[in-house]
Order: sequence, then C-alpha cells, then structure tokens
Amino acid sequence: MVQKRTALVTDKHDLTADFSHTVL
Repeated sequence: MVQKRTALVTDKHDLTADFSHTVL
C-alpha cells in the first residue's frame, strides 16, 4: 500500500480523496 500512497502524493487532489476514504 506504500506504493499506492506514493502515487497519490503526486496528485494532491487524489491524495485528499483517497485519504478521506482511507480514514473512514
């Protein structure tokens, strides 16, 4: 999952959306 996070870091927009889903 670390790799996926790295890819999301590239896109702040995606990171925010994914982060919200991950938290929940």
